[in-house]
Amino acid sequence: MDTKKAKILGSESYDSDLKLRYGGEETLSEYPSKITIKNGWFTTSPYENPNYKVNTRELKIYPNRKVVAKDISVVAGGKTWFKFPYYVVSLKPESQRATLFPYIGSDSDRGLFGIWGFDYDRGPLAQGFVDFEISTKEKNLH
Repeated sequence: MDTKKAKILGSESYDSDLKLRYGGEETLSEYPSKITIKNGWFTTSPYENPNYKVNTRELKIYPNRKVVAKDISVVAGGKTWFKFPYYVVSLKPESQRATLFPYIGSDSDRGLFGIWGFDYDRGPLAQGFVDFEISTKEKNLH
């Protein structure tokens, strides 16, 4: 009997379409609607040993729709920087969503910076996204 379900212990995967690396203690794939990962992590870092990742008690990936993470912590350089009880992000095309995952970078205008966006959907008249940015350089708003 083909149930289109698979349980994997100690998983790690890379989705080249989403540029998303993820894994965890236990992964349940319910093809094609949902992937559930217990005690997992995810990152957009392209490296096998990522420079940052988001740890989560439970991660649900709904392909081409959204990612839902519960009890998360953002870890970079071996240090926990942020903790949130719940995080939802869209997997829709870039023009229709916020910054997909925490983005950390550096340039001459901003110095070291981080961007993290959030989607919201509160009914047909209240849908959209917002990006928050923090940087090491102060901007003059003259």
